Amino acid sequence: MTAHPIGKRISIVFSLLFCLIVFVSAPVTEAEQGQLVVIAATNAGKVVPGSMLQPGDIVNIPAGGWITLITETGGMIQLGGPYSGPVQRKVVRGPKQDPKGLTGTLTKIAGLIAGAKTQSTVLGASRQAEALAAAQPDPWLMAVDSSGERCVRRQGVQMWRKSGARPAVVSLRSQKAKAAGLKWPAGVQRLQLPPKFIEDGTLIVMKIGQEPRRINLHVIPQGLDLERPGAVLGWMIDRKCSRQAQVYIRRLHARAN
Repeated sequence: MTAHPIGKRISIVFSLLFCLIVFVSAPVTEAEQGQLVVIAATNAGKVVPGSMLQPGDIVNIPAGGWITLITETGGMIQLGGPYSGPVQRKVVRGPKQDPKGLTGTLTKIAGLIAGAKTQSTVLGASRQAEALAAAQPDPWLMAVDSSGERCVRRQGVQMWRKSGARPAVVSLRSQKAKAAGLKWPAGVQRLQLPPKFIEDGTLIVMKIGQEPRRINLHVIPQGLDLERPGAVLGWMIDRKCSRQAQVYIRRLHARAN
């Protein structure tokens, strides 16, 4: 039986519309949208942290090696060896929709990594900061072994010290709050920061035993998407929380192992 010409035309139109809908709604991977930066590499041959790449660039990763990259939209890509091919791969972690690009942020991230590599060859305070960053288990802890900038979450902020061998008594003071006589037991590395001190931009003057500290607190804003590692890193770098940014990078890269 021959199909009616009108019915045939309608069928063709619907087929074309379906193809158009599928084409328009097909997701575009983040890696196709701009540059990438290698934030960490392990046994990855010539691919080194801090490298800026394009989606079509070819990388060669030996067996057992892996790299972690941040895309221009803030997502994360991880590649494990053996692998030889373009860096354009599935995004492991990133936004559901394509946000504004972070080209300038990628440059800042590359600069942070390059600076960390340079400082690692210098003796003194930079070596000490590197050792503290390597020891810190969580990027959101408020480290108190030195003064400086600290980036924290909005709730449940914990102070952290590298060595908890000795007990200590802690006093805290900010423009709006005070606390004295907080006991930090021996064998404990973390101590809850009283919620009244968790305020963006506040300066906390602290004394741990006889050791004074001055910490500028930066509270993560409501609108910052934690599923965009590139955006989180950019925010940390802008607030000079470089040590925490390095800890955050280490945690991201560890997921590839």
